Amino acid sequence: MNNEKKAMLHVLIFQALIGLTPLFITFVNPHFSAALLVFLRYSFSSVFFLLLIVMRKHLLAELLSLSPKKLFGLSILGILGSGLGSLLYVLSIRLIGISLSSTIQSLDIPISILLAVVFLKEKLTKSFIMKGIIVLVGFYLLTITGNTFKVSGNTFFLGVFIAFLNAVVFGVASLLGKKLLQVHTSPTIVAFFRQGLGAMTNLFIALITFQAFSSVLSLQLKDWGAITFLGIFTGGIGYILYYKALHVLEVKKISLFFISSTVVSVLAGIAIGERLSIIQWVGVGITLAGITLFLREKTSTVEEVEEEQV
Repeated sequence: MNNEKKAMLHVLIFQALIGLTPLFITFVNPHFSAALLVFLRYSFSSVFFLLLIVMRKHLLAELLSLSPKKLFGLSILGILGSGLGSLLYVLSIRLIGISLSSTIQSLDIPISILLAVVFLKEKLTKSFIMKGIIVLVGFYLLTITGNTFKVSGNTFFLGVFIAFLNAVVFGVASLLGKKLLQVHTSPTIVAFFRQGLGAMTNLFIALITFQAFSSVLSLQLKDWGAITFLGIFTGGIGYILYYKALHVLEVKKISLFFISSTVVSVLAGIAIGERLSIIQWVGVGITLAGITLFLREKTSTVEEVEEEQV
């Protein structure tokens, strides 16, 4: 197997891990605090990356020589991207399920492109507007519940709002990540700060909301197994595979794989018995098709999104 084929395999494994993330979130006791779940997940991830940094002298030297400006940017990225963003993602999955939350969360790609147009003065093309309309039509269809959801009050629409807010948060975080990568910050350092501060942010949320830390003791083996997978495999090994692939493959080739994680998540939702209406399935298809069109054209922006998410 040549290097390019190995790289493609690495990307597929990475996207499969990302796509399985919401499924493993559902494996954790749904009554267990979302903030504590994110705290434990990113604690495992940050320890994983810290070990990598300690074992590599150049990364340790970079960590010890970070400027105040970089530290500030990394802190905001961690608090926003993995702190607030990941908490919203867990909440949306618990409210509206894997299929819808993952599809809506994937809107962070066109949102990040739109933010780049607004804040980085990138050109707003007719093609962008048309693709945006396609995605919005798909998003609207996703919100039509029919009789498939037993909505308690405004629970469903709250879940949709949280999932969309999560996409916006990730889109904003993409701009922050781009700035950090442009000033030659190592992806491993970015990952360490993002996940470490994501863990600390959710620990703080748990403290100020008086959540019972004793509930950690009630977690069963399956809960710890799911959290370990989310922390070590998805948050750690998965991103290492991604960067190995990025080193070999052109971005335009890698970008073709990005949408596969959402497809995996939707299939995972089906596997555990989630039911969507026909209109919602049409919405899923239209939304994914629109995002795929964004990915095929705006490869440079997509690269920034994926690099930031590490």
